[in-house]
Amino acid sequence: MQTLVALYRNFADAQHAVDDLLNSGIDRNMISLVANNATGEYTDYVSDVDDDDDAVTADQGAAFGAASGGIIGALAGLGALAIPGIGPVIAAGPLIAALTGGAVGALAGAPTGGLVAGLVKTHHITDTDAEVYAEGVRRGENLLTVQVEEPLVARTRDILNKYSPTDIHNESSAWRSEGWSKFDESATPYEHTDVETYRSRQSTTSSNAVGVYPTKQ
Repeated sequence: MQTLVALYRNFADAQHAVDDLLNSGIDRNMISLVANNATGEYTDYVSDVDDDDDAVTADQGAAFGAASGGIIGALAGLGALAIPGIGPVIAAGPLIAALTGGAVGALAGAPTGGLVAGLVKTHHITDTDAEVYAEGVRRGENLLTVQVEEPLVARTRDILNKYSPTDIHNESSAWRSEGWSKFDESATPYEHTDVETYRSRQSTTSSNAVGVYPTKQ
């Protein structure tokens, strides 16, 4: 198995990528999404989740999926989480188990594990790259991961590249020039205006914007 990772500045681009992946036959259980929700734009979609139950029902997931254009409701699991150093996010897919200690979903604002540890543990991404991806989500990117067999890597990479993923390594070079060195779980999460300002900036993309990581045996 190989894990492919992409970050999208626009939620709609992540949505189109997920739709394309599903239409190509990729198992929905192999796709994860973590979307920064500092702006509160997804909060209404999960307002009907029962606060007495950590799990999100199929009906709730379907309702949220319909409200959000189908992207998260079509994936396995759903949670409104608070990630250390990042703040509120909406998450779905196998990565959510690493963020919630194994639960399929979690209550909004519930304490969770760190995204860096989740990426390293679940997808075997290097520590350095995991910190870059986590910082991207902190600033407003939408993280999409997909696990496929080796023969499907090229086709899956082509799908992810169709929707202009951010070249996060090029982007992180700019962060470092501004004084950033590593992801800090104790850092203050970006607020609404910070995320909007970041998303309004020109993003960089390239043929190498999608990361590929082998699953360790």
